[in-house]
Parts: sequence; structure tokens; C-alpha cells
Amino acid sequence: MKLSYYIKEDICSITIEERLILDRIAEFKQQTETILNEERPKGIVLHMNKTEKIDSAGIGAVVHLFRQTQQLQIPFCICQPNEYITDRLEMTRVDRTIPVYQTEQEAFAHFTNNLAM
Repeated sequence: MKLSYYIKEDICSITIEERLILDRIAEFKQQTETILNEERPKGIVLHMNKTEKIDSAGIGAVVHLFRQTQQLQIPFCICQPNEYITDRLEMTRVDRTIPVYQTEQEAFAHFTNNLAM
């Protein structure tokens, strides 16, 4: 599983750089749990512009990460989904539960608003 991430203003931006499918879910969960435990971010932006493919297990993994962040009271959003990912998020109605933004600026504004509360 190829993930990259960086921290900016205590917000962790994670980019999935390949397919998020069944045979990569365990590694995705392990890597994101490591990021949550070691970095202790105040927010998570999940960039999906480089995600080549996602299946139902991948959608489940994103929802799992969202639930983890909710339990930790960490704001979470999806950012820059490509057309394929947008279609899958809409089809599964995940976009109705998890905030989705087209730009990183919009995503960071989401955190600014949520962290100010």
C-alpha cells in the first residue's frame, strides 16, 4: 500500500497513491492507525486524486478510518476525489456522511471551522 502524508498546521494530509482494494485494506488500516497514534493530528484530510480504484472493501476502510477519527474527536474529510472515486462515493452515499471537498483550501477551511468550536 503506497500512502504518503505530511503535517501542516497540525492537520495530516494523507494521499492514497494506488488502488484501495480488498488485498490492500489490512495494510491501509495499519498505516493509518500508525499515523493517528504517532502523529496525533488535529485533523485528517484524505486525498483521493491519485487513487486508481476502490472497491467495497476500500469504501469500508475509508468509513472505518472516519469512525476512528470520530471516536478520537478528530475532524476528517475527503479531498480532491477524481471522477471515478466521486462516482463511488455518491453511489454508496458515503459523500452524505463524510465531508468531501474539491480543493485542499476548502478542506483546510473545514478544519478551521471545526477546530474553532
